[in-house]
Amino acid sequence: MGEDGVVSPDHVRELLAAHGGASLVGVMAVNNETGCVQPVAALADAAHAAGAYFFSDCVQAAASCDLRELARHADALALSAHKLGGPKGVGALVVKKGVPLSPLIAGGEQERGLRGGTSNVAGAVGFARALALAQSEREAFCAHTGSLRDAFEQRILAELGVEVAIDGERRVPNISHITFAHGGTAFLNALDLRGVACSGGAACSAHSQSPSHVLMAMGRSPEAALRGVRFSFGRETTAAEAAEAAETVVSAYKKFVG
Repeated sequence: MGEDGVVSPDHVRELLAAHGGASLVGVMAVNNETGCVQPVAALADAAHAAGAYFFSDCVQAAASCDLRELARHADALALSAHKLGGPKGVGALVVKKGVPLSPLIAGGEQERGLRGGTSNVAGAVGFARALALAQSEREAFCAHTGSLRDAFEQRILAELGVEVAIDGERRVPNISHITFAHGGTAFLNALDLRGVACSGGAACSAHSQSPSHVLMAMGRSPEAALRGVRFSFGRETTAAEAAEAAETVVSAYKKFVG
């Protein structure tokens, strides 16, 4: 991964050449910390040229990216309902015909023999409906969240200037990742106490005190990686809420460094 947060297809080709015999390359379509969109088509081409399958974690991409386009290139991709307003605990693995798979849980014929156990029909139906709505409303979602994020970032940049840096390029519109000149857990706690819901990394590592491995891969020092903060915007987020959040971040930071 480069400083821009994007995985280089050339680097993937170099790794595959150096480690011959790789059978699978896996890259998430959208990074869940920085929101950076990865070049799935080029990455898949690099994997296929080396005789490997290409898998993409599309959980973060489903609300803002064209899944049909991603599915054209990936041999398999994963989705999760909770990122789309669907029921929690429901996911999907989309696999192209001809790609061999071994059962995850043996002992039953459910899920075409790949995952034994009673199927969550209600969850699957809810997931399907949420996914259909998310994809049909994708352009409106991107326009709405993009305008909120841009206004949010512009306000913070205008007030804090060189004290902050926007992380990553080619980002989805609903994620903002900002590195502050000063920060860490204490600053995150200050924001939390003021009612701003944000994180210092992915939600799945919320209890970790370690530096973000994503920012480290982007060339940041461990200390700098602890100062990154992730904000996100949804279809129900209002302009007033985004503006209030920006003002709160600015005031909390000035008090923090004051």
